[in-house]
Amino acid sequence: MIALTILTFYLLWTVETIRTKTLDKSLILPTVASIIAGIIYLINPEVAVFYLLIISTASFFFIYKKASSMEDVEIYYRRKNHER
Repeated sequence: MIALTILTFYLLWTVETIRTKTLDKSLILPTVASIIAGIIYLINPEVAVFYLLIISTASFFFIYKKASSMEDVEIYYRRKNHER
């Protein structure tokens, strides 16, 4: 379970790095989720697997949405600078 938690964190970290080409505060979500999943695993291992699956999916969509909105802003400024 610990290996699964670490793997999930690094998967989300890799997606974050690839999509935004930076490291920023959005890494807090997968880090906290991994820590909570580890605590839940100590209490009830079956619940931790489902929790980790849900929070990993939510983290992925959060990171993807943030990265796509950042790309829109970048495209806007490129067009604005190109018009000058």
